[in-house]
Amino acid sequence: MLPSLSPAGLITRKELFYTVKKGDAFELVGARTGVNWRKIAKDNNIDTKKWLQIGRKLRVNARKIVPPVTDNSIIKVQDRTLYYFRDGQVAQSFPVGLGMLTAPAETNWKTPLGRSGIIATAKDPIWYVPPSIR
Repeated sequence: MLPSLSPAGLITRKELFYTVKKGDAFELVGARTGVNWRKIAKDNNIDTKKWLQIGRKLRVNARKIVPPVTDNSIIKVQDRTLYYFRDGQVAQSFPVGLGMLTAPAETNWKTPLGRSGIIATAKDPIWYVPPSIR
C-alpha cells in the first residue's frame, strides 16, 4: 500500500524484500507485490526455468509514479495498480489482475481501456475456464 495521501507525480513505495513461501511461483510473487514477475527474476539473477527456493529473500523494486489525480480512482495498466484518490491525493493503492495489452485476435484477453465503473463485487467467486484458454 502507498503511504497515506501521496500527491500525483510523486515516486512512491520503495524497494522491498519478499520471502518465498511454499507454493510460490514467479507469477504469484509478482501478483502479490504488484511488480512484473520477469523483472523480479531479472533483478535477482534467477533462471525462470527453475523453481523458487523456499525461504529465499527476493529484492523487489516496487517504486511507482502516482498518476494524475482523478475524481475517484484510476487503474494504471503499465503498473497493474489501482489508485484510489481522496481529496486530490492517493489514499490507497492495490495491485490488480489485468488482461494482455496485446492479445491474439482469436481471444478476448486484451485489457479494455476507457472509463468504467464497478457495478458488483463478489468474494471468492467461482471462475470457469473460458473456451479461449482450454
